[in-house]
Amino acid sequence: ATGVNSPELRGISFTVRFILSLFVIQFIISSINTREKYVTVMKYFLWMVCIFALFPLLQIILISIFNIEIGNIYYERSAIRIGGYVGEPSVLAGMLCCGLFSIVATILFKNNIISFNKHFLMVFLGIIIIDLYMTSSTSIITAIMLSVIIFARKYLSKKSIILAIILIITLLSSSIFQSSVLFKVGRQLSTVNIRSLSWVVGFNTILDNPISGIGIGQAPFYVAPYLPHQSDIPFEVDRYFKFSESRYTPMNTYLEFLAETGFVGLLLLFLFIRSVYMHHRNRDKTNDQHFIQFAFGVGLFTIAIAINSFPGGFYLGYLNFMIGMYIAGLKIYSTSFEKTVLMS
Repeated sequence: ATGVNSPELRGISFTVRFILSLFVIQFIISSINTREKYVTVMKYFLWMVCIFALFPLLQIILISIFNIEIGNIYYERSAIRIGGYVGEPSVLAGMLCCGLFSIVATILFKNNIISFNKHFLMVFLGIIIIDLYMTSSTSIITAIMLSVIIFARKYLSKKSIILAIILIITLLSSSIFQSSVLFKVGRQLSTVNIRSLSWVVGFNTILDNPISGIGIGQAPFYVAPYLPHQSDIPFEVDRYFKFSESRYTPMNTYLEFLAETGFVGLLLLFLFIRSVYMHHRNRDKTNDQHFIQFAFGVGLFTIAIAINSFPGGFYLGYLNFMIGMYIAGLKIYSTSFEKTVLMS
């Protein structure tokens, strides 16, 4: 634990990260203040998503056919998980998810924001789905499936719903998917493991520091005192996991945030989520706003579900981008904004 990750500096560095995240969101909202700018950003964003999806595909081809490893590749039992060049498979899956819903929205929704060749985008949608499958990221894949189930009736046509159902059934019937995702969900929720122990540590930390928490960035340094007693765990934690030594933060972004900021942080988080929701609620239901709601709103909902199983979600750069684009889009594609432009 050295440098900005040391006990002396970690709190300061993570507080700065929070502030910078808020600055990024505000910068996007204030800078992308015309429809022309929003169209330009969306165009480059979709191109970047397509280019970004090619590297994981290259990884899959090289490791599967030629047994050549590039980037980050992880082995779990007999399965292979890819991490692209960004590290953890869940990080790669989250970044792919950031673009997934925008591509689907561009294919399905009539809008005046972005126009791409739909056959071209369908090819890259298939690539992204393959990439996501090979990350075996339980949190992201499960969250995507839940979001599709929840929002399909509101946003998708009958044909699109049928295709989504077929895809989900195909995945559920795959033995690889069952072992790497479905069974993993069952194991994580029903057994004592690193993730479930980290949740216990998080809850114990909150109960002992309910008002202001232990401080931003401090969760890793409070693992040992809040671990359950050895008598309450059916095996020796440090012998098998070296839990205290590895300084696992609560593997749930909300637990991590509440442990570090307490009731004060909970209140601020509630106010932030409420402000985003109210902005969504008060928008007009135009075709362009339906596009934005699906492209970024459903994407944000998906990430909000997924960060229940990994820490540090509020520091993610793609999450800041999605929030900024969501609010900026709802704002400049409202009828009130259009009237203001015409009057000026």
